[in-house]
Amino acid sequence: MAEALTTIRDFDFRLDEILLVHKNRFVEEYVWNSYRSGRMIDGLVLCASGRGTFVFPTETLTLEKGQMFFLSSDDAYIVKNGDPEPFVHYTANFRLSRDAEALSASPFLSALLSGRSRYVTDPAQFPRYRDTFDELLSVWQAKGSGYRVIARSLLYRLLYDYLVETERRTVSSDAYRTLLPALELLDRACAEEHPVAELARTCRLSETHFRRLFTRLYGCSPAEYRKRKRILHAKNLLLSGAYSVAEAARMSGFSDPNYFARLFRKEIGMSPTEYVRQFF
Repeated sequence: MAEALTTIRDFDFRLDEILLVHKNRFVEEYVWNSYRSGRMIDGLVLCASGRGTFVFPTETLTLEKGQMFFLSSDDAYIVKNGDPEPFVHYTANFRLSRDAEALSASPFLSALLSGRSRYVTDPAQFPRYRDTFDELLSVWQAKGSGYRVIARSLLYRLLYDYLVETERRTVSSDAYRTLLPALELLDRACAEEHPVAELARTCRLSETHFRRLFTRLYGCSPAEYRKRKRILHAKNLLLSGAYSVAEAARMSGFSDPNYFARLFRKEIGMSPTEYVRQFF
């Protein structure tokens, strides 16, 4: 199969303020109509279980388990759950600045941020979005020193990943689907060692082709992607307060605590101990 074009057009936006981060539960027959006349704020919603039906003036969209989408400040709608299973979802409400020049250079971003088009994420990406949302929720609820700065950085990551997935699925759906088996393996078992040869086999590609395609699509090597997942997993373990730095390192796949500490500082900008002290 020929490789699809994977170049991502540049885009930019500014996150001005986070207003709310929570995990909510709508039971059967529940209807949320507070946004019937308009949201007035931007939002991201990730479905953790069940499904929610969003009724807009001109369309109806059902958000299934594992899916996430963006809600524009211009959107007006109601949300309802008609199923016995509760609609459990993460929500982040915030304000974005719309830069006219940046939006004119990126039609897909302009359409998404205005609500003219909608993109629902691939459920296969759920573990990645859930992990970041869990960390964001923990930071927001703990409200430690500088929590808004950390929360903003995590929300930037969610928005960036969401928008890049949107663009990549648009311009490179074949390549994206080809790499999904490897991505699912890396996301599901980041603490385990999976050689590139094994990852390539799951995608039915040669190692050379796999490395090249993965780097073009995700902007980093498979090894770097795994390292970032491990650091994220370690951060979530540390935020739980149930594990020591050494335990979090070992459970995230790092056999050398000193290497873990150096890598953590490089990625996060502080040591694991300093990171934990912000919240406990």
